[in-house]
Amino acid sequence: MTTAAPKRVLVLQHAQPEHPGLILEALQDVGATAETIRTDLAQPTPPSLDAYAGLIIMGGPQSVYEEDKYPSLRAEKQLTRQAIDNNIPLLGVCLGSQVIADVLGSEVHPGPAPEIGWKPVKRAPEAANNPVLSALPETFTPLHWHGDIYDLPTGATPIASSEMTATQGFTYNQNVYALLFHLEMTEAQIKEMAAQFPEDIRRANLEPDAFLSQTPTNAAALRPIATQIFTRW
Repeated sequence: MTTAAPKRVLVLQHAQPEHPGLILEALQDVGATAETIRTDLAQPTPPSLDAYAGLIIMGGPQSVYEEDKYPSLRAEKQLTRQAIDNNIPLLGVCLGSQVIADVLGSEVHPGPAPEIGWKPVKRAPEAANNPVLSALPETFTPLHWHGDIYDLPTGATPIASSEMTATQGFTYNQNVYALLFHLEMTEAQIKEMAAQFPEDIRRANLEPDAFLSQTPTNAAALRPIATQIFTRW
């Protein structure tokens, strides 16, 4: 009797604090393994997804329209296109969701102001019956840390909206999940984000101590939601 090899998922990471976090825990719980490539450290991406059962694209300070500054984005977009065309499970968070939106033809552009901090979002009615997203409450308070936004790509289904941003994520076909907000971050990750990107907090007119004081309670409230979402994915 032979034992099936564990499923391997490719993770593209763009900044030290923005690693898979709770996503990695969910993968381990279902017997999958993750191979992480740090594109910000110039680690090369594979030419195809033939060896992988899924693709995860994490957040980062880059913008999808900065390919001249960050050439690795071209390869990321090619892998994203492969995943979409071949029905390979695809998950994008923050920058990752922007990469997916760009590949699907939606223009990614700066929003009217940075959306950073603990801000409520409202689940879209269409998400209530989705086998992955039905674990989301009607309203919840995730972490936001982005300046760029996008419109809903043609053929996509919305996930949620916030007071500032109409499209907080979307699904496409049955294999693509794009989240502009963060569910995956642990309390330790968020503290590391605040330490590495203090200028973002200032640009959003947040008081750092007040933001960090809200983090333990909000991160703890998100954990069971995130665990269900990422395990189902």
